[in-house]
Amino acid sequence: MPCEILPCCQLINEQMKAMPKAADYLKEHICLGDFGYCTWYRVYRDFADGQVRPDLFDSPDMQEILKVQQCLQERREHPMEITITFPGGEKVNAEVNGRTIPTDQPVEAGGEGSAPTPFDYFLASLGTCAGIYVLSFCQQRQIATDGLSMTQRMEFNTTPDGKKHLATVTIEITLPAGFPDKYRNAITKAAGLCSVKKVLMDPPEFVITTRTA
Repeated sequence: MPCEILPCCQLINEQMKAMPKAADYLKEHICLGDFGYCTWYRVYRDFADGQVRPDLFDSPDMQEILKVQQCLQERREHPMEITITFPGGEKVNAEVNGRTIPTDQPVEAGGEGSAPTPFDYFLASLGTCAGIYVLSFCQQRQIATDGLSMTQRMEFNTTPDGKKHLATVTIEITLPAGFPDKYRNAITKAAGLCSVKKVLMDPPEFVITTRTA
């Protein structure tokens, strides 16, 4: 499970903007791992519990802590919300931040095949999420991306009741010509930082309720 303050951490997200390699290292080894030993995390938690050291008041450190607390509070008060609409037929759309993500079912399933299915989007989110990490890895190191591509392959098993089950997702990164050999392992690790993958590894609780319009 990632550190709860990572989305608002001033050290990682602000102070280390000019040091992407160091920030990525800390994320992988501390923020997404043993963050309980992180001094920043412990200070934030002490502040939240009312156990702030007096010498922190009126200091730059205190200002950074207040920024984190404000950021976390705003995230709690304004959780992400997606509106699902039904425009007709087998179409189901998602309204996200002013954008519409259309879905449809294939013709053989009663739809028109006018848009990807929800499961198509799910599979695509795995590759595109890993892709932005791969792209950012190259951009931060000023590595040319001409010829950079990725191929995602899915393997399915059949359950005893005849249903398909996603068993393996393999992502192959095609590196551009001249890609530095010293970064081959690092770029695969960067792809593995994908937030969609992290959600699958630590799935959320699903709560479904009803209300009358």
